[in-house]
Amino acid sequence: MVGVKKVLSEIGFNDAKLGVMVETPAAVQLIKDFCEEGIDFISFGTNDLTQYILAVDRGNEKVQDLYNELHPAVLHQLAYVIRICKRYKVESSICGQAGSKPEMAKFLVENNIDSISVNADVAKKISDYVKEIEEEKVKGTDKEPRQYERKKEENVNTGEKEVDDIDKMDEGEKEYYEENKEKIDSDIEKIEEEKKSFEGEEKSSEEVDSTKEEIPEDVTKEELMEDQHRPITDEEKKESEGYEKEADKDSEQMMSSDNEENEMPEEKKENHSQQSETKDKQMTKTFIFMYDNKKKGGEKKD
Repeated sequence: MVGVKKVLSEIGFNDAKLGVMVETPAAVQLIKDFCEEGIDFISFGTNDLTQYILAVDRGNEKVQDLYNELHPAVLHQLAYVIRICKRYKVESSICGQAGSKPEMAKFLVENNIDSISVNADVAKKISDYVKEIEEEKVKGTDKEPRQYERKKEENVNTGEKEVDDIDKMDEGEKEYYEENKEKIDSDIEKIEEEKKSFEGEEKSSEEVDSTKEEIPEDVTKEELMEDQHRPITDEEKKESEGYEKEADKDSEQMMSSDNEENEMPEEKKENHSQQSETKDKQMTKTFIFMYDNKKKGGEKKD
């Protein structure tokens, strides 16, 4: 191992990782020595390792039925090597046909192997199976991913704001929450107020839009344009002139009334002002009534 590192250093491969294949009983027995030499990884060659541990020639038809990667003797050697590698922080992996078997994959994952090589045709199946095994393995332990959401709710009995699942927080999260509880409560209240304000503005905007005059569905854009640019009829001109004359007449009466008011005593002025105000309101109503009738009449003609 020292000689290999020296050669790699001479050719500029200082960052290259060094490892060994474990495919003979001798490699199993010396795995501790290899780790102490400073290797970075090991890889099981299960095809040869099984053959040499069981003394079964896998190419001989007469004894092929005795060949079995899941033999207890083989599994014992695999577990031992993985355990030693973990102690020295050396990565462990497997190549060969054995990793493609679900039973072997389950055994290796349960013994904390770092990676498994499988045939391409079963890669998806084995990867999904490994995921299930790993999730089941950490279930109920500290390594299990936390499945909770922190959210604010008001306690019905005390009125106090609380955080759900606070017992599931780690010590650091609990400490931070306790130290900043008031600030967290205040921030959440502000967010809720802004949310309500925004929802209120949206609702108000929708109400305003709903009060806008709607154009009948049967009126086309072309008809609206034609109505805006059509010439005024003689009848409409006469009606307009009549409204103008009435307005001029009312204006003259109001001016005359103002002059008379200036010549009145103070008490009569006050009474006259109230009468004028009442009259103004009646005239306003009259104009509105006349305008509505004109509008309705125009709609009927159209």
